[in-house]
Amino acid sequence: MPKVFVLAGYQHFAACRLLYEIGRLLDQHFGYEPIVIRLADESPDNSVFSYPQRYPTIELKDLAGAVQPDDLMLPLAAFADLLFGLELRCRKLLYVQGMNTFKVLDGFMDGYVAVSGFVRQFLQNTYGLEAP
Repeated sequence: MPKVFVLAGYQHFAACRLLYEIGRLLDQHFGYEPIVIRLADESPDNSVFSYPQRYPTIELKDLAGAVQPDDLMLPLAAFADLLFGLELRCRKLLYVQGMNTFKVLDGFMDGYVAVSGFVRQFLQNTYGLEAP
C-alpha cells in the first residue's frame, strides 16, 4: 500500500490542515496510508483544529529512510528551503500558498499546485513552473 507523507499535518496553520485533508482524501478514496511528518511536538491533542482521523507520525529526520518510490509527499512552499525535491525518492507535490511564504522555491518537485491564479502566474513567470 502506498503512503502519503503529510508535512506538518498537525500544526496549527490552515495550510497544514489543508494538507491533512488531502491526505485523508487519498486514504479514503485511493488507498494511501497517511503519515504525518512532525516538525516539533505537534499532535492532534495540542492543535487548534479537530481531526476526524488520527494518523501515525514520523519525525522529519527519519523521512528520507521511510519513503518508497510509489509514495507521495505533500510539503508546503513555506518549507521549500528543506529541498525535498532532490533528497526524497518518492513523488512530491508542492502546495504554494503565496509568493511570500518561501525564501527559496524547490524547483525539483514532481508537481506544483497554486492557491490562486495570481500565484500560478507568478510561478510561471518567475520560475517557468506550471501549477494548476
